[in-house]
Amino acid sequence: MRIRIKFLTFLIGFLVFLPFFCFYIGNFLSINEEDYLDEEYEVLKSVELISVEQTTKSKLKPKPDNIISKSVLIGYSNADNLTIFSSFTGPKGTTVILSSYGYLNRRVYCRLFDANKKEIYQKAVSVFPEFTIKCSEDASLRPAYVAVTINKKDIPRNMKRMLSQETKTTTSQKKSELTVCLAPLFGESPKVLMLIEFIEYYKLQGADNFLIYSFQSTQETEHLLNFYRNSSSSTNMEIIRIGNETKCLNRHRCRHEMQLQDCVFRNQYKAEWVVTVDLDERIMPIDEDSTLLSLTRKRRNSKISELRFRCQWTLRYSDVSPGPPQIKNLPMIVWHNTSHVAPQNHTTKSIIRPENVDSMGVHGVQKFSDPKFIVELIEPKIAVVRHYRYVEGWSFFLKEAESFGEFFKFDLSPSLSSRIVKQVSMIIASLSNFTG
Repeated sequence: MRIRIKFLTFLIGFLVFLPFFCFYIGNFLSINEEDYLDEEYEVLKSVELISVEQTTKSKLKPKPDNIISKSVLIGYSNADNLTIFSSFTGPKGTTVILSSYGYLNRRVYCRLFDANKKEIYQKAVSVFPEFTIKCSEDASLRPAYVAVTINKKDIPRNMKRMLSQETKTTTSQKKSELTVCLAPLFGESPKVLMLIEFIEYYKLQGADNFLIYSFQSTQETEHLLNFYRNSSSSTNMEIIRIGNETKCLNRHRCRHEMQLQDCVFRNQYKAEWVVTVDLDERIMPIDEDSTLLSLTRKRRNSKISELRFRCQWTLRYSDVSPGPPQIKNLPMIVWHNTSHVAPQNHTTKSIIRPENVDSMGVHGVQKFSDPKFIVELIEPKIAVVRHYRYVEGWSFFLKEAESFGEFFKFDLSPSLSSRIVKQVSMIIASLSNFTG
């Protein structure tokens, strides 16, 4: 009898203590979770491929749903408040992009309002893929505002004006052939020279539009962005500000994942192809007299919706010096020590048809809007991602890069080198006289 009483006492105590223990562990893991590095492995969607080249050495387990089905960001116990970053209405209905994490696969209520903020539609939907809410597929609704709540009768406190996804273009708003989406700018390190190089390089590659996402930028970077927006050059540029109102937005990996979803839906009817890259990445044809625009124009098969490129790292042993930008410090000219090309699906980068994409990851499309759409794996003899990587804090991945093969000295062709130097020099000269 005493043994039974002791056992029951122990069992009751254990059951009372268990919820507190789980809550403590959940919060501890969330608080101590490190930001993901851009070079982290990412298991990509199992897709129909044009190239049959198989070079990946590691065995990666596919996701059961062919898409991220478990949040890699945080658990429910430390989820953000429901916060809308952007919202879009168009021919495919209404889509919301959250800037909150902790909601993957959770049911929320998407609520649509007219111009007078009168509720016209409400539906319980799941947040899937990460950050994305497909509120309605009814294109006739055309709401003016949207809100998302946990419960059906909650008072909406995050109402957001809708952005219209127009399919018709005018002469003054011609559809972009090649748009570049830049991963969010952040940090205090000097970025002006690299940002000029980035923009001018992709202009030489045929880009006619840029979406620059900015979480944090210095006064010098802001001066450069104002220059590009106000200059009479042919650079079409939209600056998209990212605030810090959620925990997600204050973590680089999380806001990067969110930014990619925004980039897809913001460009679905504005751009034929979209390049998704970081500031230090240059997708580069091996024939440097060719361009990325010519590469996309050759893809006449409308089912091809992603061009996926393998990566090579060119190591930068020092960061760009502070102060006014100087052409002698241009990273593409200064640095040469370059890795062997990485295996397939290892830190790849992509050019996508946004109209056919439902979810975008850092290293490739996670989900197409229809299974008929396919990926073309671009062979390294055609083009690669040249990642001008600053080596500080990168020793772990450097050892991995060394395992791919011997490093070698890479030089730009004289033609591309002279063109990039000429373009950047012109911008530096004009920037010094800009007072805007």
